[in-house]
Amino acid sequence: MKLKKILETSLYVRDIIEAEKFYVDILGLEIIEKNPIRHLFLLCGDTMLLLFIAEQTKIDRGKIPTHGAIGQGHLAFGISESEFSYWEEYLPKNGITVEKKVGWEKSTRSIYFRDPSGNSLEFISENHWVNSKFNNLKIVRSGIILYTPNFEAIVDFYNNIFNFPKLFDYTWENGKLVCFNSGTSYLMIETKEVKTNNSKRLCIRFNAENLDPIREILNKFNVEFEYNTYDWGETVDFNDPDGNAISVRDEKMFRDKINSE
Repeated sequence: MKLKKILETSLYVRDIIEAEKFYVDILGLEIIEKNPIRHLFLLCGDTMLLLFIAEQTKIDRGKIPTHGAIGQGHLAFGISESEFSYWEEYLPKNGITVEKKVGWEKSTRSIYFRDPSGNSLEFISENHWVNSKFNNLKIVRSGIILYTPNFEAIVDFYNNIFNFPKLFDYTWENGKLVCFNSGTSYLMIETKEVKTNNSKRLCIRFNAENLDPIREILNKFNVEFEYNTYDWGETVDFNDPDGNAISVRDEKMFRDKINSE
């Protein structure tokens, strides 16, 4: 079982009314529950920010465990690139000092500021940690798959015109394919009945060392995909917004097939 989401996080503040003016009136979060002497529960997107008075949550009232912290906490809000200019102008207009601006190696960025209790808050590019997952994908090569009912003619065409070296070929009960080395990528030609002009004839293929990260990323952005297993490897198949077919496959069995030729 793998944990997939942080549902709520907490900060400790010195005054609930003061915190409400800041987080609700200025930052625009939505109040879900409020106790003026103990807590303020706020909705941010589909997660919760819980603000507490530590002196109150350290009191054992029997229902839930005690908790509380002293000092400056930290929290980061993810925003789109187009929103940075708005917040960089909006915060000073509301008397909030932008403490730091940081550019990261991933071409993402952050701005830091503080709430009235001294907690360090951050606006960070919403794709900052997603970029880290893509790095974990370890895409090692890419290629194009051409689907055709005219297999021999298409193979002869690319072989005669470009003289690509063959990496491998493969035959199964209902079809066959050949994979050429096309320089820094590969060209795979595969049999497929194309019934109409709207049928997909081309697929963009990426080879990855591990398919788990791409599945997590697609789930995060609600992109539908199919996870398929074959005797020659595994694929994660999906479409881009224009309907172009994209496939990510495991590199190991691809590499093993080349080495077996």
